[in-house]
Formats: sequence, structure tokens, C-alpha cells
Amino acid sequence: LWWGLDIKDIIYNQICKLIDKKKFNGETFLIAISGGLDSVVLVQAMLEIKKNIPINIKLFHVNYNMHSKSKIMSDYCLNIAKKHNLEIYIKDCDSKEFKNTNIESQAREFRYNSLRKICIKNKINYALTAHHQDDQIETIYMTEKNKSSWVSKVGIRENFFLHNDDNIKVSLIRPMLNTSKENIIQYASKNKLTYFDDPTNNDLKFLRNKTRNEIKDKINNLQFRDKYLTISKDNLLKLDKIRKQINEQFYQLI
Repeated sequence: LWWGLDIKDIIYNQICKLIDKKKFNGETFLIAISGGLDSVVLVQAMLEIKKNIPINIKLFHVNYNMHSKSKIMSDYCLNIAKKHNLEIYIKDCDSKEFKNTNIESQAREFRYNSLRKICIKNKINYALTAHHQDDQIETIYMTEKNKSSWVSKVGIRENFFLHNDDNIKVSLIRPMLNTSKENIIQYASKNKLTYFDDPTNNDLKFLRNKTRNEIKDKINNLQFRDKYLTISKDNLLKLDKIRKQINEQFYQLI
């Protein structure tokens, strides 16, 4: 489907699909940026899109103060915003306040809660994160290994509502979820992008890092990739089918 397309074109097409619009001129997007490879590529691709269509880009960064490069990465995100004249929201977080169990989950909750509040306050309808296809494979691999329920094996969702009421709808969108890490690396190299490796990505006490390390020699094998991506796709179709049945039964009742 995406053969020969540049990442910016893939992202453009995915956003159109996920927000159900043929074009998104005039829309505002809040992009979560860490200063690492994936989010720097997402920001650069959106800036390329911005050259051709009028959109507003704002950045969001959380400094968890968890490692030696925290300040460097936070400053770098600030510099990207200044260079491109973008508004940036920076949240400082003392990770020492997290309980020792499942720090990843607590950090994610803090990040998404902050994103949601900023979007509501500033009337922003779309937040973007840089999750990609390799993240999805890792997620499904973990659910298989842990013998999780089939619903968990849907994996990372392409989009969902961070907030939804009569005043504002805030969608979280992951436009790179069908893009491989390899393609992201190639895009960064081609565009000579600067980014930082988060030292905590090498800390094997975190489950995702442990999983990434465990499958690092298989992740680029096409059969391995296809196996786990198919599990996600099949369970998503199953979930959609159930959702449609529930909706039909609901409308029959009323």
C-alpha cells in the first residue's frame, strides 16, 4: 500500500483516514516529542506537510528527569520549537514520585493526562504520537507471551478519544503505526536529523526494553513481523464486528 511513498506522504494519508477527512487544512495538531528518533521524525514530516498546506503545529514534551540526558533532550525540544517558531508545552515530572511497580504505565498515564488537559484548555482536537510498526510488534509479542486476552492482542490503537464530550472531542492519533523503524531510520538519515537516544531504553528492568532486546534478532524478519501484525489485525476485525453487533442491537432496542 505504501510502496515508494515518503514518510510524510504516509503520515498525511493516515491522518486523513483517521480523522475521516479528505484534507486537514487549518487543523491544529499537538505533537508529543521526546527528542528521540521517532518523534523528531514525526515533527519533521509534519513540518514538511506544513510547507504545502496551512496547518498549525504545537509541541508537547515531558521531562521525567529520569536519566543523564533528560535536560539535554528537553532543551533540544525547546530549540526545535524556537527554530520553527512553534509553541511548545513542557511538563516537568519528578519520576521519583512514581511507585516502583510499573513505572512505564505511570509515566504513560502522566503523559496522556497532560496531553488531554492541554488539548482541552487550548481547544486542540488532535494529538499525535510517534508509535510505529515495531512498537506494535513488540506489544503483540508481549501479549502472546503473557497469554493475555484476545482484546489485548488488538495492540496499539491507531486512534482513540483522549476526551469526548459536548464541548470538545480530543483524538489521539498515531499516524506512523504502519511505518517500520527501518524506514524511520532511513528518513532521519536522508534528512540529516539530529536526535538523542534515551538511556532508559537500555534499562532491562522495563518490560518493553526487555522484550525489544529479546526479539532484536527477529524484528526485521518478514515472517516474524507478519505473524504478529496479523494477530493484531485479526483481533481488531473481531472487535469491530462485535462493536457493530452491539450498535445494531442497541438501535433495535430504541
